[in-house]
Amino acid sequence: MRFPSVSGENLEGVRFDLPTDFAGDPTLVVVSFQRWQQPAVESWLAAAAPLAARYPDFEYYELPTLSRRHRVSKSRLTGGLSEEVPDAERRARTIRLYVDVARFQRALGIRSVDSAHALLLDADGTVRWRSRGPCTPERANELRRAIRRATA
Repeated sequence: MRFPSVSGENLEGVRFDLPTDFAGDPTLVVVSFQRWQQPAVESWLAAAAPLAARYPDFEYYELPTLSRRHRVSKSRLTGGLSEEVPDAERRARTIRLYVDVARFQRALGIRSVDSAHALLLDADGTVRWRSRGPCTPERANELRRAIRRATA
């Protein structure tokens, strides 16, 4: 299973063509579909930061994912989110996607948008590991083992 070809912009206004423009090998992407999933996203980002310090090729991104129909209010949504994220590094790691959500779900094997999803990708976008919901200590250990296997 591969991450689908999609485009988005980070909160700094830089365009990304994904999965090509992901900087890491491996790369963790945390996909969310609803604002209330943010605590789960935050838990994954907190687990990823020390891993990025330990594994130099590892990168991670937050991917708030919305339906294309929200594109009309894109500037308002992106602008509001940019103001809520004062850290420039965090804004650079947050890439907002406006996609056909059902097609995006199918491509990634995501059955429900009721939770955040963490996916570890290799350099070509192949999904090597996945989890859903918040990061727990057990899931953080699984992620660490998956990164170790990917960088060995």
